[in-house]
Amino acid sequence: MNNFTIISVISLLLFLTNINAQEVAPLQLGNIWVYNTGTTLVKVTVVDTNSVIDSIVYCKFKSISNYGYISNGHSRLREDGFYAMRRDTSYPAPNHELLYYKKYAVIGDSWTIPEPYYPSFNRVYTIEDTFVTNIFGEATTLKFLTIDSGLLLFEEYWTEKFGKISSSDFGGPLLSLQGCVINGMAYGDTSFTIVSVEDEYPIKGFDLSQNFPNPFNPSTSINFTLPEVGFISLEVFNALGEKVKTLINGFKTEGTHTINFEASALASGTYLYVLRAKNFVQTKKMQLIK
Repeated sequence: MNNFTIISVISLLLFLTNINAQEVAPLQLGNIWVYNTGTTLVKVTVVDTNSVIDSIVYCKFKSISNYGYISNGHSRLREDGFYAMRRDTSYPAPNHELLYYKKYAVIGDSWTIPEPYYPSFNRVYTIEDTFVTNIFGEATTLKFLTIDSGLLLFEEYWTEKFGKISSSDFGGPLLSLQGCVINGMAYGDTSFTIVSVEDEYPIKGFDLSQNFPNPFNPSTSINFTLPEVGFISLEVFNALGEKVKTLINGFKTEGTHTINFEASALASGTYLYVLRAKNFVQTKKMQLIK
């Protein structure tokens, strides 16, 4: 296998793994899914059902891992029955959308998602089988879906009521549904606690220091180091994963920087601050005590 093919496969694998836990259904306000990836837990919550992008109405969801990594996304149920996730504007598909599941799909239903940068790895989604099984104590129709890129094969199980149940590839399970809240009803284990704030994607030369003082009231200082000039963001989130403050969102020069966080308008509690720069992400906790 040549270097180009290896890079292509890795890129495709990372792309699919990254969006895996964010492919959710059904899209109702307050619905929650807790997925176990084997190394982390990821909690996905529908937080808004009227988020408009380019005149299209989406449901906004928030994802947070138990290591504190937070991201947002937008999905919708299209009139043709497909669930579609909004990608960034570089994704060359109509409305920049990725189709990830078809509501009420039946055996034999199939659709193809182009891979614009690696056309030979276009992904073909196919409903291979359906059967009834017990999920969270209920007899439920489970649908077996394959995603074939021509080189990699992913297998997923979906239901209309709970959404995605599990996903796996040639290396084994990628994620499984631990629990969920659907239309106000809780199923399975929905417990979720942020247990660690270790580096997620450490890169030599980047560093985010512990704030000082900590605990603090009402202000504290945060230091971070950059090995090169670049675009960064430094954001603060509460324990529920809700963003409460953007401290930086722009270019910074290399070197060590200090920024003051003033929290007089916030309630006492635990907060997370997240630095994102290039492929680097680091999260730390801080405690506000009034």
